[in-house]
Amino acid sequence: MNRDALIEDQCMLVKKIVDDLKKITGQEARLETVLAVYEQVNKWLLSAKIQAEREKIREKRNSDKDGKDAPPTRKQLRFIEDLGGDPKGFKTKREASAWIEKHM
Repeated sequence: MNRDALIEDQCMLVKKIVDDLKKITGQEARLETVLAVYEQVNKWLLSAKIQAEREKIREKRNSDKDGKDAPPTRKQLRFIEDLGGDPKGFKTKREASAWIEKHM
């Protein structure tokens, strides 16, 4: 997100806070109240963003926990060759393992 879009988003957030506080209280909100709510909302948004990033990292770490997305081992490639296959076509341990299982 570029700087101008970020500023526009933050201004829209402040406007929404002002409008919502007016609806709730029936009167214009004080600047201190708007700023306090704005700070809290930004903390929540940042916290949610951090949580989402951590979850992505966790998912990536768990998806490759068994190392199956790593390149095939020399042993796998030799075994594929011994079984009559072309070892150059495999990019991951998972692919090599599946081929070996199928051709044993």
